[in-house]
This record gives sequence, C-alpha cells and structure tokens, in this order.
Amino acid sequence: MPHLAILDLDGTILGTPDDDRALSALRVFLAGGWHIAIATNQPARVRSDLCAARVIIAEAAGRDVPWYICNHDIGDGCDCRKPQPGLLKCAIDDCGVPAISAWMIGDKWSDMLAAQRIGIHCCLVEWFGYRRAGRTQMQPTKPPDVYCRDLLVAAELLTGVYT
Repeated sequence: MPHLAILDLDGTILGTPDDDRALSALRVFLAGGWHIAIATNQPARVRSDLCAARVIIAEAAGRDVPWYICNHDIGDGCDCRKPQPGLLKCAIDDCGVPAISAWMIGDKWSDMLAAQRIGIHCCLVEWFGYRRAGRTQMQPTKPPDVYCRDLLVAAELLTGVYT
C-alpha cells in the first residue's frame, strides 16, 4: 500500500537548524516508495521566496513535488488554513493514497490538529524543543502519534516501519 508524507514547509523542511538534513529526508521518503507533498500556510510569503523554495525542494527530491498552499490570513475563516484540514484532504485525494496511509509531519500544533481532524497520523518534529512559550494555545486533544527531533529522523523511522 502506498504511503504519503504531507510535509509542512517553514520550520520542518526550510528554516530549520539544518536545512540540508531536512532536505535529505525527502530522498529517504521517496527511496522508501512514499509519495510526498507540501502543505503550508503562506499568507505573507513573497512569491519569489516561495518559487525559490519550490526549486530547492524539487532539486533535493529529484522531481517536482505537489504543493498545497493556503494564502489566507488567520481571520479569513477558510477551510484550508491549518489547523483546518482542507490542504491535507486535497493532498490525500490528489495522491490517491488511502487516509490510513497518510502522515502529516510538521513543527506546529496546528499541523497536528489538521491531521487529527481528518483522522490521519501525525508526527511533530521538534527542532527547537517545541514546548516553548507562546505555542500552546492550539494543542491537540491527544498527543501526536510520533515525536521526532527532526524530519530526517521522522523519514528514517516511518519508512523503516511502514515500507
């Protein structure tokens, strides 16, 4: 059965203490037969920055990767901005992977909430020791399925268990 890793962008793949390590994780997922997709909230991101991120990720993965982007602000009330699950639903539908085989991997509680709202697995990467002040207002009602110190550890763990 195919698997899907839906990855948050900022703080999970890019903007981490070790972006090269995070980008290596993309190759681990793909070598393990997984599909990968990016799901990111980007209301204020400069378009050229996002284009550059797409190029960096495509080069690291060795192929184009599907992107699901919410450009709305927090107060817009859309169903795509995480913690709402709209982006994740689209990624699962487009990749044709059963929800039971999909994982949301991110560095924020909003990533975990989005996954839990549609009943998929979730992995919190804790580059920065995530329990820092100011980040607890949106904690999910249950803990993530897996905690990993970074995306590469998550990729190695998940592909080793589920491939």
